[in-house]
Amino acid sequence: MDWKIFTDKLYSKYGIDDDINHILFMIGINERGEGYKERYSKEEKMDIIRLAKGSLLEKDGFYTKGGVSDDGWPIFNKLKDIDPTKENDKLKELIIGYFKEYMDID
Repeated sequence: MDWKIFTDKLYSKYGIDDDINHILFMIGINERGEGYKERYSKEEKMDIIRLAKGSLLEKDGFYTKGGVSDDGWPIFNKLKDIDPTKENDKLKELIIGYFKEYMDID
């Protein structure tokens, strides 16, 4: 499935636009497992997005979980580098796979 088709389905089902950070935020909320709350600080939003990126890239062998911080956030250790020019495309591919697996988007 290409990105445009995926984001159209995502918008139809969840009302989320095609901004990759909004989608990563949704994945991070799911991965955190604490549910959605009305307000997040900017730092919390960034932590949630980092959690989503780490979780997605872990599935493809770029990271591994190495424990938990004092604040209760997973710590990801880098196993291999990802080409910065291809990171966005890789994340989009992994996002689509995540939604197919966990969020019933196909």
